[in-house]
Amino acid sequence: MPVCCPRPISLPSWATQSVSPDAIGLRFEEMEMPGSLEFPAFITFPLRLAKVRVGGFGGNEDIALSAWEDPNHRCLYSPHVIFEYLPSPSSFWTIRSTHGHRSGRRQTAVDGKLLNAADGPKPIRTGSRLKIGIFSFSFQDNTLRNHSWFENPKDMVEQIERKLRHLVEDVPQDRLPDKVRSELSPQGKVSWDDAYVRHYHKVFRHLWGSGIISWLDSEFKSKGEVDRDLGALNRIRNVVFHPSRSPLNDRDRERLAGLFLRFVNGISVTGLAKTNIPIS
Repeated sequence: MPVCCPRPISLPSWATQSVSPDAIGLRFEEMEMPGSLEFPAFITFPLRLAKVRVGGFGGNEDIALSAWEDPNHRCLYSPHVIFEYLPSPSSFWTIRSTHGHRSGRRQTAVDGKLLNAADGPKPIRTGSRLKIGIFSFSFQDNTLRNHSWFENPKDMVEQIERKLRHLVEDVPQDRLPDKVRSELSPQGKVSWDDAYVRHYHKVFRHLWGSGIISWLDSEFKSKGEVDRDLGALNRIRNVVFHPSRSPLNDRDRERLAGLFLRFVNGISVTGLAKTNIPIS
């Protein structure tokens, strides 16, 4: 029977940084192998890579966890698993084993349950306990980063607009700002089919503090905050849906993600670098 020899873990430079509270990746817990190995406390997933492969041959892996070698074949081995982010309406990470039902040093397990390739992708969340071969990890997620990097900006804007319409469509016509009422009621009755973000902005600003839209009064502390968020949304929407403009930059993607989480998911986000929101 071949003798397994410990060796350093092979990790790219981006994966060897210290634990960051807003990163997405694997927090190292323990390892079933005698001797010491060079292993980081946290393995950060590659930026903007929605599918991360652990293990593989021929350079196919994004993260190599090979910790021993077969003297007969002179090649490294680790279980092959794939982490993948599924966008809306799922909006969560999954793990999938690419091999059959295996145990021991070749196992893949989530929260104590062995994974079979036939099981397909299994959802994981912050705190999920993962066993990959001889290594144990806990998964760390970040909802804001997920939405910044992996969600479709057009889909997020459209979902926000549907939420805005839901909030205002039952407001009595006589409580709407005159300009909004005149622009959206050419036949005497307000229709929100042709409303833009600027219309919702005017309505929110006009009704803030009136008690007519309870969500608005509880969510925003001032009209200035309404101006800030709806103004940003309108500007970003103009970029996203304009055929000749460049794609959103990273800052605007983060801003849009924060607006989406606030309006659609009810999560208030103060900043990407300070936030680590587990999936509920």
